[in-house]
Amino acid sequence: MINIVIFCNPNYSQKNIINTVNKSIDIVSQFIFLYKSIKTNWNDFEYRISLFHNKDIMFNKIDMEKLNKCDIDIYTCKPDNPKLPYYCRCACLDTKLKFKGTHRLVLDCDMIALNNPKFDLECDWQAMYAGSVAFNTNFLDYIIKKYNYKFNQNNNFIKKDLYVKYLRNPNHYQKLYPYFNGGAILIKEELCHTFCELWKPSIELSYDMSLPYINRHLGLQYSMSYALLNLSRNWKPFTPGINYLLKVYDVNKFGKQNISLLHYCGVGAEKLVQKEFPEYFK
Repeated sequence: MINIVIFCNPNYSQKNIINTVNKSIDIVSQFIFLYKSIKTNWNDFEYRISLFHNKDIMFNKIDMEKLNKCDIDIYTCKPDNPKLPYYCRCACLDTKLKFKGTHRLVLDCDMIALNNPKFDLECDWQAMYAGSVAFNTNFLDYIIKKYNYKFNQNNNFIKKDLYVKYLRNPNHYQKLYPYFNGGAILIKEELCHTFCELWKPSIELSYDMSLPYINRHLGLQYSMSYALLNLSRNWKPFTPGINYLLKVYDVNKFGKQNISLLHYCGVGAEKLVQKEFPEYFK
């Protein structure tokens, strides 16, 4: 069984939150749309859905009534770092759950499940490439050295258009810089705690005001990638169509029938997904 774990902290005042992009679809509605799409479309493997939220950030009555109608387990938790109260990714991975599974699939809320995904459960972890490497080696070296990650920056990796190049040629992914999008990560159950130990210290990057905003905003995605690489070498990227980055590649060119898990991340992406998949947002 796979435990699908999702953190969902309401942002009723629409604060600007580091590591996130505010959308016109509120976070609870995003979760509901994702939940319904999973229940409708994923039916060839066993799973259980759990929602995590900061114990100090409560849902209003209307949202709580919506969530109570869902077939999910709801966990209150401490945030991964008190300075980032909306961030509970490690809590999703490191909390003992009611139902023991073989893997945990931690997802962002701004996703829609379409066709049944094909995971490689022999791998210790899987993730999907991000767009392009946004920084020069100085900031990346800073992350690697500060958190003692083992990764050789001198390799001749391709750093531009990682996601697109992977979609077009998935059999040669070893040439791509291993920089992954954080929207979906699959990890074997017994490795979740170790991953959190490797990655959690780097959360401080997000509130280090000595860094430029873009470094604070994206830094955790790089440290997450290095933590995964240090966790195990027994990994593969998701098959194309899992954590499909809607704004990066034309959905009609790729083929809607080939998408298993769509991620409408980025500014204005919710308008595009509502246009292409209106049936999921009623």
